[in-house]
Amino acid sequence: MIRKEDRDFIRPLFIQGSFWFTLVLWGAWAARGARQLALDVHPLAIVILLILLVAAGVLALLLHTRHGLRLYASAVYAVLMIGVFSFALTSESLLFALIFTLTTAFLLALSPRVYIQNIVLAIAMVGIGIQAAEFASFGLLFFALILLAVYDLAAVRVSGQMIRLARMVLTAHVPALFILPYRIRDSILHVKSFRPGSRAVFFGAGDILIPAALISAAPNRMMALAVIVGTMAGFFALILVFGNARNPKPMPGLPYITVGIALALGLAKIWV
Repeated sequence: MIRKEDRDFIRPLFIQGSFWFTLVLWGAWAARGARQLALDVHPLAIVILLILLVAAGVLALLLHTRHGLRLYASAVYAVLMIGVFSFALTSESLLFALIFTLTTAFLLALSPRVYIQNIVLAIAMVGIGIQAAEFASFGLLFFALILLAVYDLAAVRVSGQMIRLARMVLTAHVPALFILPYRIRDSILHVKSFRPGSRAVFFGAGDILIPAALISAAPNRMMALAVIVGTMAGFFALILVFGNARNPKPMPGLPYITVGIALALGLAKIWV
């Protein structure tokens, strides 16, 4: 719950949320025309991906997480590193991609500050979005977005499953959430400074993943731009509703983002 004296968090939340969302969305936009190294042409890339999976598991064992969350932590680190590696491959240099991924992994492990975690999540979401667009069409991804929005709504409002998972992730310090402190300067703090009930707002990385994939898979620039505008509009609407609620509670983000994207795509179709 947000106390009346905490209402001044809305402006810094707008600033931080806009920055991280824009970083992911425009990163996906910039990567639209980038040619990646084909994994079937470069078998060494497959070996590196397998090494990342093993390294993620070893890294998770070094974390002070509860026993029941170690498998989940391993999966999260594996997905993040694969996303970072995929993003770095847009440079068309396998050596750079490897060095960049290893550097990112060490930074996340040795200096888990809030801003570092957010940066890694942003980079990884762009990379995963690029890969998702390679295997799924724009229409299929949009359909998946609708299904996930319905699930997000049910998991927050009905079963509470998403809320319980978020609390477990925060308690175990698994890097699966964007952390937006009430005060921007608190972004330099250690992630362990933030737990359920802390003076911060938490966004699941998945809230921005499908929009990033949609941008990469968009058949033209107009539709890609519509996804960007719709995502930001949905995010702004979410913050306004959450910040002005009398008794704010955890809210699902994907329904707002999905509606924003749908409206923006509809307007883009009319415009064209």
